[in-house]
Amino acid sequence: MKIEMLYLVAGIKRQDYFRQQKRQIKQAFIETRTIEMVQAIRERHPVMGARPMFYALKITGMGINRFERLISESGLGIERKKLWIKTTNSNHNYFKYSNLTNGLELTCINQL
Repeated sequence: MKIEMLYLVAGIKRQDYFRQQKRQIKQAFIETRTIEMVQAIRERHPVMGARPMFYALKITGMGINRFERLISESGLGIERKKLWIKTTNSNHNYFKYSNLTNGLELTCINQL
């Protein structure tokens, strides 16, 4: 009878409580199975993106955004390499102009 009072206080039905429990167990199973499949794919394709992996696995019961979040949170995502391109080479033998604004104090617009 005490549990029935808890359901009444929470404003839910007993059936709803057990449905939610069953849904959580099913979702946990889907997530663990998905992580296992992703780990297997990572061994063969270490740099495969999450979207191609999602479509290759044909996962049901989970959307693409949730799949990407699961991959990231479980540490199975790939880190993008930051492309840093050096565009300026100041160590050349050509003529270099001196900085004419060095020490100049600007007080108004259009002074340069």
